[in-house]
Amino acid sequence: MNRAHANPLRAGFTLLELLVTVSILAILMGLIVPVFSHMKQNARIAADKVTAKNLETAFRAYLDHYSTWPSSIGANEKNIEGDLYEMLRGDKGPYNQDGINFYEFSNTNTGDKAVDSFWDPNEPDNERVFRAQFDHDYDNTISHAGGDIQRPVIVWGVGPDGKNGTADDITSW
Repeated sequence: MNRAHANPLRAGFTLLELLVTVSILAILMGLIVPVFSHMKQNARIAADKVTAKNLETAFRAYLDHYSTWPSSIGANEKNIEGDLYEMLRGDKGPYNQDGINFYEFSNTNTGDKAVDSFWDPNEPDNERVFRAQFDHDYDNTISHAGGDIQRPVIVWGVGPDGKNGTADDITSW
């Protein structure tokens, strides 16, 4: 048969086959994309758990070296930013007179805050900063969220919802 006189029905079936194939691919993408999104969120949560634990370890190393917390830190929860951030990073100052680098902050952190992996530089709020609370009477007990935690320091992040004090907070304890 001459190609110039191809069967028009065959061309129609080819278009129908293409539409079916595209539809199947669209359905598969609709199923796969949420799975990858969930996997990405789980990876961020896992990374933040490691970071919270490592920040706690860095604060413990600070306490081992200096044998005391700076009095100006206080017993209430604090964002790990400014002086606390500089203290761990090794900047010489009133909190770290020996200039010891207790924690190597990743390049994803801002210049003065320990932010979590959900942090977006385009978000205007400051909620994505890890927090710490210290045992100032050195009895190895910190009262936090209505309970006592047996540690010299605790560190946590706000988790996926971005709100402090909710069930999805990511903690070091």
